[in-house]
Amino acid sequence: IGDGVIRGDDYDTYLRSEQMHLYLQERLSRLPQTEVIALIDTSGRHVNASRGWPINSVDLSDRDYFAFARDNTGSKLFVSGVVQNRVSGQPNVFFAKRVNGPHGEFRGLVLAGVTPSYFQHIYRALASSRKQSFALLRDDGLALVRYPDLGRLTGSRLPSTSQWYETVK
Repeated sequence: IGDGVIRGDDYDTYLRSEQMHLYLQERLSRLPQTEVIALIDTSGRHVNASRGWPINSVDLSDRDYFAFARDNTGSKLFVSGVVQNRVSGQPNVFFAKRVNGPHGEFRGLVLAGVTPSYFQHIYRALASSRKQSFALLRDDGLALVRYPDLGRLTGSRLPSTSQWYETVK
């Protein structure tokens, strides 16, 4: 899984195994900012995660990160907007990466959920020493987190006329 290419005939069995669950828990322990690491299959079903065992499967096929991974063959990391985590109920920003089979076929995705408060905490610490604001934006101008968020920018897109788009090209 580390290189994004799946090998072997027992891939689906391994993905759903307690051994994989323990591996995901171990990886999560190295990422304190992350709430969950999950594996999603080709139909959008939650098949394993760093949370409790056995897994309570949830359908995520309607999420933008699933559609992006399914429909794009590249290895680009997808960053979601802030959405409610369907297992914990908490707001999360999801980082999703497509998983390919040996012939480039879609085999699912790996997903990491981070709470926006993690970014807000960092930005608050930076802004407290200066009169500044900080924002985390996707490449399409969607504001994931802003601190302080006086104008309620979080969750909205920058206007298409913003010079920001030219700056980040």
